Amino acid sequence: MQDAYRGHIREAANRQRSGQSVGDEAFQRIDRLRASLAQNSADLDSLDTRELSIRADFEAQLKRYRFLEEEWAEETGDS
Repeated sequence: MQDAYRGHIREAANRQRSGQSVGDEAFQRIDRLRASLAQNSADLDSLDTRELSIRADFEAQLKRYRFLEEEWAEETGDS
């Protein structure tokens, strides 16, 4: 998607440099790609946040499991 975005910008810039007009359709494509890139970035940030939360929950559950396992081992006399 980034390659497409850059390609459209490059194409529009080349048209401007050569004295040709850049149509509204080109601007709309660039804007849609920019919006899609921004949405993808927000989605990735959300997924990163979710991953951190899942990892923290897992670590808490693992810590609790290890604590209970130690307690059980002490109660039963197992080492």
